[in-house]
Amino acid sequence: MKKMLIVVLAMTLIFGVLGPATVMADNTPEDMQYQEKDPIIGAGLAAVLPSAGHYYAEDWERSFRPLGVMGAGIGLNIASTFFWGTSPGIASALTAGGSLMLFGGWVWNIFDAYQAVEDYNEALYGFQPFIIPDLVSKDKGVSFGVNYTF
Repeated sequence: MKKMLIVVLAMTLIFGVLGPATVMADNTPEDMQYQEKDPIIGAGLAAVLPSAGHYYAEDWERSFRPLGVMGAGIGLNIASTFFWGTSPGIASALTAGGSLMLFGGWVWNIFDAYQAVEDYNEALYGFQPFIIPDLVSKDKGVSFGVNYTF
């Protein structure tokens, strides 16, 4: 048993030391730090675990709004349990409202995570210039355009 433990610890130490060196040899630190991310992965992560997509987009503060709506929905569902015996109409209204808020916050979280990853990718490359189309037709040989960068 002691030999097995020593072998496992030695393997962990060897792979732990060699692993990062191998990764760093392939990529420069700049490449590893700023890589474009897939918005579908961000939305999928948010669908499975709320705010995971925002963490993937490195904008986890943005997930507080949808999580707050989901938390309010859970709170309304919990509050509805206090009214089941006395007032079933209020209880069912609270349950319906809480369920809608919970589902709406979940859907909002998915779409917002997708947008957060797109915003991350846009910030990665900087702002793209907004180009106003040519104001004079090119048939006449004269062209006029405006290029404005935000």
